Amino acid sequence: MQKLAFYSGPDYLELKRDPDKWVIEQLLPVGGTTNLYGKPKSRKSFMALEMAAAVANQRSDWSGFKIRKTGPVAYLQADTPRGEWAERVEKLQRRGYDTSKLFFADLYTIPYPFNILDTDHNLQLLEQVKTLDPVLVVIDTLREVFRGNENDSDIMRDVIGNLTAVSRPAAVLLLSHARKDSITSRDDDLMDGNRGSSYIPGRMDVIIKLGKKMTLEGRATGHREFKVRHHRDGWVAVKGMVEKDEWLRLARILLGKFPSLKVAQAAAYIISGTAEDENPEEEEGVRTGPWRTIRDTITPLFKHEEEDEWTDAA
Repeated sequence: MQKLAFYSGPDYLELKRDPDKWVIEQLLPVGGTTNLYGKPKSRKSFMALEMAAAVANQRSDWSGFKIRKTGPVAYLQADTPRGEWAERVEKLQRRGYDTSKLFFADLYTIPYPFNILDTDHNLQLLEQVKTLDPVLVVIDTLREVFRGNENDSDIMRDVIGNLTAVSRPAAVLLLSHARKDSITSRDDDLMDGNRGSSYIPGRMDVIIKLGKKMTLEGRATGHREFKVRHHRDGWVAVKGMVEKDEWLRLARILLGKFPSLKVAQAAAYIISGTAEDENPEEEEGVRTGPWRTIRDTITPLFKHEEEDEWTDAA
């Protein structure tokens, strides 16, 4: 059992640490926890499976994101029947991936129903992870590996704590579903779109929402959005970051129509999709999700606002 200890700054910097910060840059921090979520059938598992295969195959990148650390991957999937899952693994092999360092547990190779809060189940997973010594552990899906109320923050604290403890020092990727009332919403607030207790997104190092686009938010990356392409076989390819140039273009359109418009209001119009309307409504607009990122990007165009602030101060 790990004993509690404090270290001075110089001694702390001498402690052993992994030279790599990321397994997959921006997505999977070494020793950290990432939550990938989306509505049912949004192809989360396809994305997670190919990410895992890329790491296990020592690829240099996955869909443009650099892979910094490679090695075995443990993938516990308790959400898909074996026949369907085996077909996905076969498709993966046909795409040129070697699956010999991808290790799978499914509904028929785990105690069912599995419960990470059960001491016996917990120890079995710990034993397997220690044997495999993976760089990444994937849990697909979070709701299927514990019994209890997912809206209870105390239960979810124990669930996340147990999963990260048995996986240590591997990175952990948790798949989960979006809240039902967020599926048709245009709200890009990743902290509010996930199903279950708010403890889950608050505990994560990185949150990824997959839908028609991929939205990413991390402690070290900030809020970013990416275009995605869904292949007919189920695979998801990230096509590139949503261009900040587009935000600047829309801001210029707004300034041309409303020269005295404030930067905060312009950012709200852009995120709400009304920036190119003939007469956007005079209202506060949407100020969630990437609103701050958009505001910061377009601020240099709003010199009149800075001048107004200096004038007021004088």
